[in-house]
Amino acid sequence: MKRLLDQVADHPSFWDFARRIVEANHRTQKAAIKRELDGVDGPVLDAPCGTGIFSPLIPAVHYTGIDVSDVYVSHARKKHPDRRFAVMDALATSFADDAFAAVLVVGFLHHLDEPDVARSLKEIRRVLRPGGRFVLVEDCPTRGRWNVPGRILQGLDAGGRIRPTEWYRRALSVDFEVLHDYPLRAGLWDYSVFVLG
Repeated sequence: MKRLLDQVADHPSFWDFARRIVEANHRTQKAAIKRELDGVDGPVLDAPCGTGIFSPLIPAVHYTGIDVSDVYVSHARKKHPDRRFAVMDALATSFADDAFAAVLVVGFLHHLDEPDVARSLKEIRRVLRPGGRFVLVEDCPTRGRWNVPGRILQGLDAGGRIRPTEWYRRALSVDFEVLHDYPLRAGLWDYSVFVLG
């Protein structure tokens, strides 16, 4: 089953389709992202952007999406030609210091070991302007007692490091002020949303 999921993930269109089913078309994530980025006036970095699925939530003039996968970036460019996408490692970008008014990260940190989580957060801090906003929507352990399918799917997740909310609070507070956080459910998937300054 895990091999099948890896093969699906290698094909951006199939991956988007599968995630839409499992995560109820991302309705709750989209609502949270729109709410938390409301009022940001300036460049927004989506890192990593994957297939660009959340890019329409940010005005095209302000949006930049990066991903290490050239296949995903190519797909994102075709699907959203009015937005900027680049192949780039989110752990070491080529952007100038203080380049962005906001940074959006969705479902990325559970793919990283602890030292790389720290590197990623330092890089986000470097490119985020003083007074900027960092919105993190990160996978967390399944909360629902009866959400057995969600628990099984999380066990098959390629990230393999789904951590509790409290772990993220501690890690994030090294470089950022946690303004608020809250749980979010997207279909069968559980997330924690952190808004940081």
